Amino acid sequence: MPESAAIAVRKDAPFAQAALVGCAVTTGVGAAVNTAKVRPSDTVLVLGCGGVGLNAIQGARLVGARRIIAADVSDEKLAQARHFGATDVINNRREDLAERIVQLTDGRGVEVAIEAIGLPRTIEAAYAALARGGTAVVAGQVADGVRISIDPFVMSDQELSLIGSNYGSSTPDSDFPLLIDHYLNDRIDLDSLVTRVIDLKDINEGFDHLKRGIGIRSVITY
Repeated sequence: MPESAAIAVRKDAPFAQAALVGCAVTTGVGAAVNTAKVRPSDTVLVLGCGGVGLNAIQGARLVGARRIIAADVSDEKLAQARHFGATDVINNRREDLAERIVQLTDGRGVEVAIEAIGLPRTIEAAYAALARGGTAVVAGQVADGVRISIDPFVMSDQELSLIGSNYGSSTPDSDFPLLIDHYLNDRIDLDSLVTRVIDLKDINEGFDHLKRGIGIRSVITY
């Protein structure tokens, strides 16, 4: 890679953990901290508990969000979400997401909803879960040409915001070293994100685990 693309971090940062800062960690933590600007008084909903979603949960926890609700269709992913800081979990394969949000927030809705999947229905669900004045952040990678439907009257009447987050609205030169500092000072957990460290020859097995949703992240060493 060109020298300009290399970001220096502390030498005591372990390789496997530091490697994740270059993608899912920065995207997820940044979506909560930089894009949504989560406040300690906020209740945050994170839709999708893959690598980006789990780190959005970490970001919300890092800034002291009052409540963090994680939603996914996998009980394994929801257990991981609790480990990373979710205070409540919803399996929206078995439960009605909108009803559970109403129950958990006493009908108010959430101040911030972070969509970490990239599907029209989950983007719309994140938007629909907002309290008055709330913000929905699209952090998931959306396919080109995808469209969503929202009610503009509700947007203006309830003063809602729907915004995108590209790479966690980050500045890599400063955010990468900061995230490593957070990790080495036990403010975020990178160790648990590394499910496996594999050789390059095992890359196909790594892709198979990725497709099947096994673990969180495999790091390839060569």
